[in-house]
Amino acid sequence: MQKQEYQDLEGGTRTSAGRDKSHRTTHILLLITLGICVSALVYAVRAWKASDKPTEPTTPGLINLGPAKDQVKLYYNSGQYNAELWTLEQTWQAHYAALGAPGPKDAVIFDIDDTLLSNWPEILASDFGFIPKSFDAWVLSANATAIQPTVALLNYLQSRGFQIWSITGRKDIALNASFANFQKEKINIPRDRLVGRTPPEYKMSADQFKSQRRAQLTAQGWNIVGCCGDQISDCSSGYAGYIMKVPNYMYFLP
Repeated sequence: MQKQEYQDLEGGTRTSAGRDKSHRTTHILLLITLGICVSALVYAVRAWKASDKPTEPTTPGLINLGPAKDQVKLYYNSGQYNAELWTLEQTWQAHYAALGAPGPKDAVIFDIDDTLLSNWPEILASDFGFIPKSFDAWVLSANATAIQPTVALLNYLQSRGFQIWSITGRKDIALNASFANFQKEKINIPRDRLVGRTPPEYKMSADQFKSQRRAQLTAQGWNIVGCCGDQISDCSSGYAGYIMKVPNYMYFLP
């Protein structure tokens, strides 16, 4: 049979037999392409399902910082912090109630920040960070509120005749504002019993500075029978007597 010729799109001629062969080739290519697409789709679906099951963290004991902050906020805002601290206050008060009458030089040392005065608003404003200029402005504003359980302990100790001192990591230039804050919140510590860092002590660790100052008070004849602070370093390294640790999950100072 005579092969028919036709004009292709480019102006050449092809036979009908050539056209049939071209169609078969096109069908095969379409099938191959379809197979590749189906395989890619199957792979993508499997990968998507696998992504529903994230791998577990490989470092035990760590928690993401965002949820950790949320847990701390809940602890302070829910009343759990106050409840825990009031329970501790009763334990501490019972300790002193069991003691005899204090001598004229028997003293108890209190920290200020997050022990007698709460920095919670400033800590929230800085998102648990420490911004020196912002914190200094906060201290100088004298707007911190009293932490009632520790102030109640302080009042009880004073009623029993114990002498109260405050040794704070705040700089000496902030002590007048700290004393004004005490007066506003009815915390009865005399101005001359308020001890802060002098310039040579600005860069000392809390442990070094506070233990050194307690040692100086001891050398002056004071008998330190107790120490209350929110950091271990507030009362570490001796000359502290009965140590009372206030809960603090916001920051740590060595």
